[in-house]
Amino acid sequence: METAIDRKKTTVMSENAKHLQSLVRDFDKTEEHCVLKIKLSLTRLVIKGLEEKGGTQSRLASELGYSMPLLHRLLHGDENWTVETAGRLLFAIGIDAEIKEMLDEKSD
Repeated sequence: METAIDRKKTTVMSENAKHLQSLVRDFDKTEEHCVLKIKLSLTRLVIKGLEEKGGTQSRLASELGYSMPLLHRLLHGDENWTVETAGRLLFAIGIDAEIKEMLDEKSD
């Protein structure tokens, strides 16, 4: 048998879930979201490139003259990527990358 306390808990949980969904929707429209997406994309490219080359993070850090802690911070999102850093990392693993603007066609 459901008690008044159980119903209240269910209501609060439902309201919290709706609030969280709203926060996530709002976050998608922020500058921070854009930055995190780019960092994640760069990290994926580097890791995928290393895997395909059979390389290691240690060897990559050594080739670039980076410390392992720096490379670790970059790949785990704890360090800001510069365009130069991104270019060096991608070049070192054999990826010729270019940034292209993607416009939302709905804004026409």
